[in-house]
Amino acid sequence: MREITFAEKISRIREQVHQDLDFSAYDSTECRNTTNCFSHAIGATASFDQIYRIGAISGIKPINEKYFSTEEVKKLLSKDMETLGLGFEPYKHDSLKENEYVIVLLIQRYSDGRIHDYHFLRYERGVWTEKWRYSRPMVIDDISRTKYRSFPWEWSGEYKITR
Repeated sequence: MREITFAEKISRIREQVHQDLDFSAYDSTECRNTTNCFSHAIGATASFDQIYRIGAISGIKPINEKYFSTEEVKKLLSKDMETLGLGFEPYKHDSLKENEYVIVLLIQRYSDGRIHDYHFLRYERGVWTEKWRYSRPMVIDDISRTKYRSFPWEWSGEYKITR
């Protein structure tokens, strides 16, 4: 069987992110195990675990290279959204249209300031959700009291995504 190319993977992801997120896709163990918070944030459920890293979709950041700053992460995220044909802009707490939703970027740092990890939350149709690797997306009942409002997570940006 022929291995799927990078361009084919991007094309498949692009198709998915321009539709409503299909939560039933997470019924599959393969989907749960090969997607993460980033894929959930963009609405992709295709089983391409190595590509769901900020900067990988746009082909700018090698998978094994560390991130250097919050600004770098934000720029790479913007390039990934551009590659997928998604609108991406800071969220100003205005009303959302049917084809819009919000993602929150959170950054976790080592004690020396280097970036250790990132995480995404997604807000759509009045509901906050998140996904951790190997799990189904979960509803966050009260975003104001979430663990992400304090150390070690930095609330690093809220963005409106337009499909």
